[in-house]
Amino acid sequence: IQSIIDTSSANAKRYEDQKQHRSAAESYYIQGLAYEKMEDTSERDQNYSKVADELLIASKNAFNFGENNRAVTSVTIAGLVCLMFGNEDRAFEIYNEAVEISQKKEDSETLKRLLFALGYLLDALRNTNMGALTDAQNFISTDLKPMLTTSKLLGFTTLLDTVVSHTREIIESRIKMPKIQIGTQIPRDMLYNSTYEIIISIANNSEGEATDVQLEMQFPEDIEILNGDVSDKIGDILPNINVERNFSIRSLSGESTESIREVTGHVMYTDMLQNTHKQSLGKLSFEFRAVSRTSEYEEKLKHANEAFLAIEEKIAPNIPSSLTTAIRNLAGILENEISSSIKSEDFEISEFSLNLMENISTWANNVIVDGDIATAIINDISTKIEDEKNKLNEELTRKFDDEKETAISSLRLELEGIKEQELSLQKSKLLAEKDQAVSIIKESLDNRITEVRQKLTLEFDKELKELQQVSENKLRQQLTQQESKLREELNIELQEKNDEIESAIRDIQSQQVEEVAKEKEVVRAEITKKFEEKIEQLESEADAEVRRLKDHAKDVKESELNTLRSKLIQEQEDALQSKVREFESKHQQEIAEKIDNLTSSHNYAIKEKDEKIQQLESRLRDFSSSVELIE
Repeated sequence: IQSIIDTSSANAKRYEDQKQHRSAAESYYIQGLAYEKMEDTSERDQNYSKVADELLIASKNAFNFGENNRAVTSVTIAGLVCLMFGNEDRAFEIYNEAVEISQKKEDSETLKRLLFALGYLLDALRNTNMGALTDAQNFISTDLKPMLTTSKLLGFTTLLDTVVSHTREIIESRIKMPKIQIGTQIPRDMLYNSTYEIIISIANNSEGEATDVQLEMQFPEDIEILNGDVSDKIGDILPNINVERNFSIRSLSGESTESIREVTGHVMYTDMLQNTHKQSLGKLSFEFRAVSRTSEYEEKLKHANEAFLAIEEKIAPNIPSSLTTAIRNLAGILENEISSSIKSEDFEISEFSLNLMENISTWANNVIVDGDIATAIINDISTKIEDEKNKLNEELTRKFDDEKETAISSLRLELEGIKEQELSLQKSKLLAEKDQAVSIIKESLDNRITEVRQKLTLEFDKELKELQQVSENKLRQQLTQQESKLREELNIELQEKNDEIESAIRDIQSQQVEEVAKEKEVVRAEITKKFEEKIEQLESEADAEVRRLKDHAKDVKESELNTLRSKLIQEQEDALQSKVREFESKHQQEIAEKIDNLTSSHNYAIKEKDEKIQQLESRLRDFSSSVELIE
């Protein structure tokens, strides 16, 4: 896998440099798949994002060249890649932008069909629409896949094969399935030609919504429905909501004294995945009677009580009163139990309790009424009682001894605990008294220390103020003297340096002026001599020319001679001024350099003085710090 990543990474960079964006996108997609195998979601998402970027660039280029089908195919693949790494918002933006562009093209309907693969998947995710998944799969098969070859995007075939199932997994992970529970409330004692209420409860005990809930009930023909809809369309049941439906029924007269009717039914509902569920109520058995079972069992209980009361009147002599009391109490408990079960229509418990009461009555009649049996039983009981008494005495004696030892050890431990507790209390009391005494002494010492400290503080403040005053006066005097001394020295040095600089500047200026004047005279003399020679030469030439042309152009020659003379004079003056400016510039530069040198040396001297002043200020701060420490 790492080898695949390295190869595809190199290919992607090479394709990017060559502006081959579709090929670069495929290389990044291969890297994304490889990182997905390695479960590196961060690198996978980065590569998938690059895939989308490259495909969008390729799409723009295709639109520019009029290749609309190829451009829209690239856009659709880019949106599908965004869905694969969970970026629904970017996929939605890509889809909307592509729809707007497609509407402006001539073949807009064909282009939009290519986009429907992405659009229906977005609809499925955003609206939990499972039907949209099927539509998206159809558009992928019929429109998008055939375009991969012409768009040179065959590397994304794997994407089209998995994007629908991937979207389905995302939707199913977001869906909460409903859980329906059905309960019933049915009377147990039901008579012919009487009206009874039946309650069917439907509870959604989950976080998912149940939609299109319907209740279907099937009653026998001889049961009349007075109220309630046997085919009830309840609608939607939200999470943790319970819905009840009531039915009023009446059974017509039967041929026998008892009959059983069976009622069936079921609940149908749909979950968020559009799956339909059917849940049965089971068989509900309704037992109808001509006579109420409540009155029947009440009559049985009455006869049982009468039979038991008849036994009490025939109790044999010498029967212990405790035995008769125990039997009477047991019979009373059974009577209460039977009455309670009859009221709650729990007739099975009533039947069982009546049988127990009958058995107790039979046993009591044999034991406490018949004299011979009663006497034998009493003798056996007396013998057993004596034996039990002896055993009980022995056991009690042994148990008393054990309990005595246990009690003694317990008391010993308790006394030790009490002793330790008292010691602990005394110790804590002494510690509290000690702490109190220590706090009192400490408070007293703190007061004395505070008084002494205040006294010493006042004395110290007084001495410190005096010392500080003396020190400040002395320091101020020293500083004033030192400052005046430094100022005098600095002013003297500054005056000396200024005098030196001014003198040097004057010397340089006078020297430069003399040199310039001498140079000017020399140059002027040279130029004058040169031009005089030139003038003499020209004059001689002019004389010769004048003589030669004297007869023809005397006036012209004289004019030219004057013009030439003025020109030569002007050139002489210009050359002289240029030379003067050159010398002046040169000497001014030398003067500026000398002034800079003198200024730098003067600044260095001032810097040294500033350092001395800083040292004095540092010493002054140190002295101030020492004064503060003394304070």
